[in-house]
Amino acid sequence: MVQYAVLLFSGLLFLYQLLILWGFSAGLVSPGPWYALVGGLLMFPIASATTLYFPRTAAGIAAAGGILALVWPVTGLAFGLGSPADAVLSAAVPVFVTAFGIRGTLRRRWLPNYQTRARAALTVLLAALPFVLFFTLFHGGAVAALFLHGPPAWPVTAANAGP
Repeated sequence: MVQYAVLLFSGLLFLYQLLILWGFSAGLVSPGPWYALVGGLLMFPIASATTLYFPRTAAGIAAAGGILALVWPVTGLAFGLGSPADAVLSAAVPVFVTAFGIRGTLRRRWLPNYQTRARAALTVLLAALPFVLFFTLFHGGAVAALFLHGPPAWPVTAANAGP
């Protein structure tokens, strides 16, 4: 249950930071935020719901989501789209989730432990909670359209521009 709570709250915080605080209303300048969105979706609704039934798989999904979410601050620094303080702030949650996911992957057995103390109805409700929160707090249709549209092209900088 600790892994469930950590992934639920950290993934929710990351998607809130990405979608609400920085927002996608002006459009994407670089593909970094798109990859961060994919990583956030892996962290919040998918990994947190999966952790009740397959904890090691969920930890691996969370680690992959955290690595994808780190593309955002790295591209922001590489293309000069933000300050280093913004990069540190936007990288804090993905670094924590990646470390937590790697730790969970290494410390758990491969086979899931189906002997849970919670009742089946409660685990189903807990597994549905991340999806309910996601579609309640964020505009699911707009996020899906942005996800299906795919990442924009990488911007050309003076360092890699041709003659």
